Amino acid sequence: MCSRRRGSRSFTPHICSYPFGTPIADHPHTALPAMVAATLLKAESPAAAQDLLLLAYVFANMLSAYALCWDITRHRRGAVLGALIFGLSPYLASHLLGHFDLVAAWVLPLFALTLRRAAQPGARSWAVVAGLGSSRPPRTWRTTTSSICCSSWRVT
Repeated sequence: MCSRRRGSRSFTPHICSYPFGTPIADHPHTALPAMVAATLLKAESPAAAQDLLLLAYVFANMLSAYALCWDITRHRRGAVLGALIFGLSPYLASHLLGHFDLVAAWVLPLFALTLRRAAQPGARSWAVVAGLGSSRPPRTWRTTTSSICCSSWRVT
């Protein structure tokens, strides 16, 4: 576990990245979703609110993957299978134990869907939506920014 020395700067774990330390101020966090859970789910206990938030992430992951697969295949069973594979993938399931910011991966298929639709001729509104989605993803999904950039480069 990282510790903070007396008189050192805030948000700098000195033990984890010895000898120089690394600032953790830019690391992704779940403050925005936690605020939503604290306000909308205030009747629940903090643990139950976090669990409901994680269930919402899993549902949003599957829903956005379903929308993308449906747009590509127009086949209901194929879209359901794609949603299940993405939403229940071992990567996402392993992060349910911690690293909750990485569970909210629904931005990736949603961006791919808007980018796919923006690539069609005469779809300026989808291009605007794709541009807004890639311009500044919330801090929870900061780690997916490189994936968004790479996917848009591959399409163009």
